[in-house]
Amino acid sequence: MKIFGDVDRDRAGKIRSEYPAWYLDQNVEDLKKKTFQLKKSLEDEAIPHMVRAKSREKLRQQEERLTAIKRDTPKLDAKQTDDLEKMRKELIKELQDAHPKRSERDRGLIDSHEEAKRMKESCIKVTSECQAEFAKSCGIEIKDGKISRDQMDKMYKISSKILGESTDVEYLRRA
Repeated sequence: MKIFGDVDRDRAGKIRSEYPAWYLDQNVEDLKKKTFQLKKSLEDEAIPHMVRAKSREKLRQQEERLTAIKRDTPKLDAKQTDDLEKMRKELIKELQDAHPKRSERDRGLIDSHEEAKRMKESCIKVTSECQAEFAKSCGIEIKDGKISRDQMDKMYKISSKILGESTDVEYLRRA
């Protein structure tokens, strides 16, 4: 599965952002609004002659980017959807175990150094081939068969977004 499309990569093919462009709804909506406004301004001839050519080029680039984002948005068949749902359920179980309980957090019983370590260092075992493949497609490097909690959070958020589910990891936290 391709998570990061061409619009998310630099000329060398390296991923340039934490999350794919299609994941960020607000940014896509802002781009749509800017494109619509620029198109309307050009149609109404509200832009001076001196900058019309530059504005047309900017409009073309914005429309191209919107098309690329739409094209790069993952579209799953039934088997891929089932596999992703199964993997997401595995992630939910592992993230519930990896995050401290809400009551522990509220009472201040969490060791901040241990939490920082869990967030950044590879400490959660990747338990299935499906998880490993998805992690790689999310741009996550697996070290010794493990990833950090932040990286697993990212996998959960992206898989949830693809499936149309809530991406908020806090809902997973046990009481």
